[in-house]
Amino acid sequence: MSKEMVSAYSIRVNSFGFIFIFVITLMFLYYMIPSSSNDNGTDDQLNVRALLSVCIDLAESGGKEIKAVREERSLNQKTKGKTKEGADEMLTQGDLRSHRVVVSGLSLLYPHMRVISEEKDPMLNVTQSPFFDQTVHPELSDLPNELIPASELSVWVDPLDATQEFTEDLDEYVTVMLCVVRHGKPLLGVIHFPFEKRTVWSWRGRGHGKLEKTPESKTTRIIVSRSHAGDVTKVARDAFGKDSIIIPAGGAGYKSVQVASGKADAYLHVTAIKKWDICAGHALLHSMGGQMTALNGGDIDFSPDLSPKVDGLIATATKRKYSEVSPHRFRPCDHHVALCV
Repeated sequence: MSKEMVSAYSIRVNSFGFIFIFVITLMFLYYMIPSSSNDNGTDDQLNVRALLSVCIDLAESGGKEIKAVREERSLNQKTKGKTKEGADEMLTQGDLRSHRVVVSGLSLLYPHMRVISEEKDPMLNVTQSPFFDQTVHPELSDLPNELIPASELSVWVDPLDATQEFTEDLDEYVTVMLCVVRHGKPLLGVIHFPFEKRTVWSWRGRGHGKLEKTPESKTTRIIVSRSHAGDVTKVARDAFGKDSIIIPAGGAGYKSVQVASGKADAYLHVTAIKKWDICAGHALLHSMGGQMTALNGGDIDFSPDLSPKVDGLIATATKRKYSEVSPHRFRPCDHHVALCV
């Protein structure tokens, strides 16, 4: 082989080697090193702790809009439809203003993550989300930085839970809820009480925020919807005994937190309910070793492409309590509930 051929061959090999090393280096930098300018992660990888912090901020921002509507007395309430049971589904400016803040914020910060909100608003403009501090909350500082592909995550949003109670000035029941789901299971949950300036958060497998716990009662306490208290009271007492204490309350978020804090032993809902109402509560209860299932005992799949409806539910703060108020006592019957016989 001539010197010229050897030289040409060496050049081709060296050029190929340089290109190969260069490409491998770029791939390493792209997949292994998150962007230093964006603590939320990259377009493909989301920092879960940062996402949780953002969800808390957005829930609280939505809560400020709700409080502003209350202070301005500008509810502009209207009926957007009826449930299968004939109850009015209310809509107020509080719902819409909170929806705009939360959904536009998520869409701007996480454009690759799917968002499912209870409300639909043609006036939504994702370029007009208010600025908020993206510094991680001090309460979350001990949690790990964990990256998850954005394609595996979706968010259920209830911008104002307990709208009916909001129109009746029963503000203690009102919450803003966000729930991040991975593979159909709630991963993060945020429940914000705007009129109490209180936020409860959870991260499956990592823990939850502080809760004031109430000692257990000797008598079973069942928290139920105040909108359907008559039907569910009979069902609950038939199942758990005439001495059971029935606690009517508004808002699925409120009821979930009451169970989590020990102020009720179980949350029972006997009619259809939407997943944006219960996803954050599901995340909270499961993060502390509790349980929430459909009324027939089946797991609830929160995948975004499935129906948003669930035919009733039962939830407890511990698996032991769940076994005591077993869902196998119930069976669906023409959209109502009857005792199994």
